[in-house]
Amino acid sequence: MEMMMSETLINSDQRKFDLPVDSEHKATKFRIFSIAAPHMRAFHLSWISFFSCFVSTFAVSPLLPIIRDNLNLTATDIGNSGISAVSGAVLARIAMGTACDLFGPLVGTANCVSGGWGNLGGGATQLITPLVFSLIRDIGATKFTARRIAFFIPALFQTLSAYAVFFLEQDLPDGNISGLQKSGYKQKDYFF
Repeated sequence: MEMMMSETLINSDQRKFDLPVDSEHKATKFRIFSIAAPHMRAFHLSWISFFSCFVSTFAVSPLLPIIRDNLNLTATDIGNSGISAVSGAVLARIAMGTACDLFGPLVGTANCVSGGWGNLGGGATQLITPLVFSLIRDIGATKFTARRIAFFIPALFQTLSAYAVFFLEQDLPDGNISGLQKSGYKQKDYFF
């Protein structure tokens, strides 16, 4: 086991990255137009995932007048749905913040840019959702059907971004947590 662990450390330290890295293999340069794995690929998949979350969370807003009339919603109903949406986002952020603390995020400029571009999804959905709704309605669907179908687009976008992160990215620059823990290169973290 000790031989395997030291062999893994040597192989890991000799690994070449496309970006300059520090002693923990975190990138020290930020090249926004690069998709080099693992650093810049993680950056781009992060902001795309965050963007898709904002598109999904705020997709209802631009169609609210149609939904309100269609479902006969009161002002109280609309207020409660807004509270529910924001509460769900807060709980998801707490869960993901804890996960990032356990497994470690990218830092600095990358976090700022990723967060900003992710938040842009809240504005983009104000344009995207009405356009999709109008396109579906113009094809011949009723308002009721068009608004329901329009919500599949943000859901599909979010699902595709989740699959992209799962299949195209790794947990750390050196590999996935489970493999690194099995090899003894990384200690297992415990929640408490």
